Amino acid sequence: VNDSTLNSIKDAEVERARMLDSISHHYETLRIEAEHQQEMTRARTRTRGLLSIALVFILVGVILFFYYRAAKENEENKLRNKALEVERSLLRTQMNPHFIFNALNSVQSFIMGNNMQDAVRFLSKFAKLMRMILNNSMVQSVKLSDEMESLSLYLDLERARFGNRFNYCIDIDDNVEEDLVSVPPMLIQPFIENAIIHGLMHKTDGEGLINISIAENDSDSLI
Repeated sequence: VNDSTLNSIKDAEVERARMLDSISHHYETLRIEAEHQQEMTRARTRTRGLLSIALVFILVGVILFFYYRAAKENEENKLRNKALEVERSLLRTQMNPHFIFNALNSVQSFIMGNNMQDAVRFLSKFAKLMRMILNNSMVQSVKLSDEMESLSLYLDLERARFGNRFNYCIDIDDNVEEDLVSVPPMLIQPFIENAIIHGLMHKTDGEGLINISIAENDSDSLI
């Protein structure tokens, strides 16, 4: 074999090796690109999965929020309706309906007896008492001085209605500041009403007396 032939063989081997390297490099490039595509696909899949989970959580959160708000509003409406019903019940029980009916009958009796002065005086006190009751029914507490004023009006009307068959006395201790102390409205009236109807009206020996005494005790409350 001459030198030219050897050189040709060597050149062919070199070219072959170059082609093999090129093919190997090409396949390596394809493999890397395929792996890159697979990694991108897995990343997109993970992203979609995370977004789906996040959307599910957001949707559940929105549903729970609206459910909680609806439940809270429903509970508030129930409490509000219950409070209104309690207020209406309180207003109904603050003054016996028979008292209103009998008070108006007393006015009628004064008018029929041509006792217009007593009728006007009675009506004036009655109207003032009704106004105070309606105003006080919208609050949870009133000043003690206002409570005593409404109680005095009530006692004046009952005393006139029953022909002055009893007297009353309201004694408030000097340590009690009437304009600073608050009490539930019409707190004492039901007890006074029972005392008049079930007690004094059955009294036959002399004039009756209702004595109301209010004092402060050691525990910062009223007796």
